[in-house]
Parts: sequence; structure tokens; C-alpha cells
Amino acid sequence: MKKTAIYLILITATGMLSSCDDIFEKDISAEDPVVFSPVEGLSFSHGDVLFWWDYLPGAEYYKVQIARPEFALIDKLVTDTIVETNKLVINLEAGNYEWRIRACNSAYCTAFLQQVLVISGE
Repeated sequence: MKKTAIYLILITATGMLSSCDDIFEKDISAEDPVVFSPVEGLSFSHGDVLFWWDYLPGAEYYKVQIARPEFALIDKLVTDTIVETNKLVINLEAGNYEWRIRACNSAYCTAFLQQVLVISGE
């Protein structure tokens, strides 16, 4: 009985030591996501818009928010969502928008990276 208890303790301790990386999260708070699309300053036609960014090492998920016309004067919060991938497609009507993204893990988040987006009615 004593040997079984000792083996259980050793197995448990070994398992705990091998998972220390899971306990200590990478501090990503000083980093920024790299955005591929939409490119700030370009006007897009209405419809589906691809929001696409590079994976940030150490991030587990991304918080994406889109406001109309801007976050300082929100008329409409179009989306406030969490995604685990590096892409999101949203259907947007013509108008001016601001959107922002931040990367997070269980311990840290980056600052929001914010951009302007214009959707033309054409």
C-alpha cells in the first residue's frame, strides 16, 4: 500500500513539474498584432469584409470590436467578439467604422490596435 501511494505521489509531482509551462504564460502585453486586412486608409465596397491578422506567439485568442462611426462616438457596436483563429468575416453596410483587435492569453493582453475602415455604397 505504501509503495502505491509513493508511486502516485511521484507520478503526480512529475506531471506537475512537466506542466510548469502551462502555469506561466508568456507576457505579450508589450506586443502588437500585425494586421493584413483590411488595410487602413483604403475604401471597400459593402458586403463581406475579411479581418485577418498574423498569429501572435503566446496568444490564445483575439478580441475584435467594430464600432460605427467610431469608438469615441459609438452609434452602433457592430461586433464585440472573441475568436481563436486569425480571421473573421463580417458583412458591413456602407459607412465609416473603427475596428480594433487585441491578443490575449490567460494572464496578459496586448493593447488594442485600432484602425479606421470606410465602406462605400458602391
